[in-house]
Amino acid sequence: MSKPRRQLTDLSPTRREQALERYRILRPHLEDGVSLARVAVTDGRPYRTLQRWLADYRRDGLATLAQDGTRGYRERCELVHRREASRPNHGSTMRPTTMDTGRPATAAS
Repeated sequence: MSKPRRQLTDLSPTRREQALERYRILRPHLEDGVSLARVAVTDGRPYRTLQRWLADYRRDGLATLAQDGTRGYRERCELVHRREASRPNHGSTMRPTTMDTGRPATAAS
């Protein structure tokens, strides 16, 4: 059984406006046949972003255009508990190089 589609009316006014704005950006492609590449150049957005929006719109409808994107996904779905190291790992200590300091690297003591 598939989950019910989110409706535009289920969204907050801010999210609803975001979805409508993204649709306005995609509209020339959807209604007038303008290539997605041309829309990306005209709007100044990455082509891949528009591809993702278009796929989301075609799969789940207008309300899906109000999603957070990858940053929002990461914030919700990353591990809640992260291990904090109390000291650096012995094998991963980096030594300065000429590029880091502008001076020749010194021998490790």
